[in-house]
Amino acid sequence: MKKALLLLLAMALASAVVYEMGRQSTFDWQIGHDNPLPMVPNENPMSNAKVELGRWLFHDVRLSRNRTVACSTCHVQQLAFTDGKPRSIGATGELHPRGSMSLVNVAYASRLNWANSLLDRIEDQALIPLLGDDPVEMGMGGREDEIADLLAAEPDYRRLAQLAFPDDEVPFSVLNAVRAISAFVRSIISFDAPYDHYLAWNAAIRQQLLELYPFVPAANVYVTGTPQFDTHFLPEFEWSRERLCAEIGADPARPIVLYTTGMANHMPGEHRVVERIADMLAGIPSRPQLALRVYAKDTTGRFDQLRQARPDILFADPRWERNWLTPTPEDAALYANLLRHCALGINIASTVSLELCMFDKPVLNVAYPPPGPEIPPVPFARFYRFDHYAPVVASQAVEVVTDENA
Repeated sequence: MKKALLLLLAMALASAVVYEMGRQSTFDWQIGHDNPLPMVPNENPMSNAKVELGRWLFHDVRLSRNRTVACSTCHVQQLAFTDGKPRSIGATGELHPRGSMSLVNVAYASRLNWANSLLDRIEDQALIPLLGDDPVEMGMGGREDEIADLLAAEPDYRRLAQLAFPDDEVPFSVLNAVRAISAFVRSIISFDAPYDHYLAWNAAIRQQLLELYPFVPAANVYVTGTPQFDTHFLPEFEWSRERLCAEIGADPARPIVLYTTGMANHMPGEHRVVERIADMLAGIPSRPQLALRVYAKDTTGRFDQLRQARPDILFADPRWERNWLTPTPEDAALYANLLRHCALGINIASTVSLELCMFDKPVLNVAYPPPGPEIPPVPFARFYRFDHYAPVVASQAVEVVTDENA
């Protein structure tokens, strides 16, 4: 790592006066006149030849110690220049502690590393996967000469290096390889992809979005209503009551009460609320069943003990894609049918209440504190005064319960 550290120092010193915005008039960023140009280090100006050299090096497995991975292995263009994995794997098979960050628009990022906020230049950051050993990514630390030799020996690389670095008497160096890769990465810019278009529920929300983000073109914001609810009513997602009960282990002859949980940091002690509700339901003659759908992004495990201790509570676990925590068609069907076949919905100020209303289901909103030990003051009642939920309460579409014993 000694050479890598020396290279970092050399590049840091070379960048004493580092940035100038878009000073390279010969390079076409192809981002339109309304978008700001990225900041570019003075000692690494952009050029077509440099970007092209960087593009080839970015995809070249010969830049790894065993010629098995390239930069593009962990930054796949089809996956927004990530690798689609929760944790990346290096050339030696070592599992990394983090996943690969997207490189799209990284030219505008002020910081480039989760672990070191001082890394603010692509040129400096690129040395870490190339030469670093904790963890080993490409594993070229101590083999810098091989990179220089590759630039000199490969005919296309030799030609492009001479065009990209015309002022260098000998342009075949690891520093120039890193500069070329950095120029290519800096050129990965997207301003008009589908991701840059926005869906608004109504005209008021659209106007607020445009005021909050004045750089977003008005033509990219569409009033669509609430498309995320459309799947609730797709015929192919409609199950019989018997199928839903088979999926979650419920008795079709007994009513189902659906409790949907909130976020752990907002609703501490919610597991105790759920358990007390289960106790109350056990005393009702019709013997309603409590189906519990834990918030899909809640990975705290705060309901695990309840799962073990209370087999009478039916856990209708979300069927989300676990790596990215995104919904799936299978979960959309499960969720829609929980809403369709439940007799009652309970939650703490959740917009699930709106979805229950779409199915004409009664809704109870818990506003009382959880029973048991004292917790830091997070009064559930305050959520019902929030701007997004107060209109729901005012509409009387839900019943807000302020006393557990009421």
